Amino acid sequence: MGFEIEEEPSEEMPYSLKDYILQPLRFSSEVLKGISISPKLKYWLIILLISSAFVAIGNYSMLRNLNIEISVGGNIPEETATVVKGMMELFIKNPIILFLESFISGLILQAVIALVLFILVKLLGSSGKYSSSLMIVGLSNVPSIIYGLFLFGLGLIMPPITWTISISPRQASFGGVGLPIEIVLQQSTLSLLISIWTLGIIYSACRQGFEMNRGKSLIAALITWLVVIAPSIYQIISLL
Repeated sequence: MGFEIEEEPSEEMPYSLKDYILQPLRFSSEVLKGISISPKLKYWLIILLISSAFVAIGNYSMLRNLNIEISVGGNIPEETATVVKGMMELFIKNPIILFLESFISGLILQAVIALVLFILVKLLGSSGKYSSSLMIVGLSNVPSIIYGLFLFGLGLIMPPITWTISISPRQASFGGVGLPIEIVLQQSTLSLLISIWTLGIIYSACRQGFEMNRGKSLIAALITWLVVIAPSIYQIISLL
């Protein structure tokens, strides 16, 4: 007589792509718990692609108002100015390149931020997977969609801005640090304000998804949030 050993089914809390996308609006404990138990990275990738498209559209709306002027000095031929301007126009005002830049930078940054969150969750005595942390961080892509929409609106009302680039035989000097201050400041400030939403998302995920107490959830969320806003803070400080 044989005996059959019944394997206990793994705990699973199903959630759809729609549930995942709407999570930053609903803050559902069931979905957060589902993400922590059974992460679905394809959802994270889909929403990252969507948010990258919105951010690219928003950036394009602002950067299309940018008039690039190239001046050359010394023995540099005038044709150089035409070539440089063409390259700048291609990389700064091309929607496809803006999308790829947004997607690749989002991919790398979210992977790093998720690692920080994963380590914090482990250090603070909770259990969780790296893929779950990545999906939690990926919820910030929904605020990024709003960020892209705001950039698009700003671009519609923003007056033309001139960015002067002077090229000499010894050095290339740019008018301002990187892009003009008006654009960088608006992008960084808006990103900083939107990131407060991300702070709430991460706190809720630690509290309800990883089942950490309030104190530990706040510590993990704040440290992760500081990593999230570090680029925006750096850009704002560099303009002061």
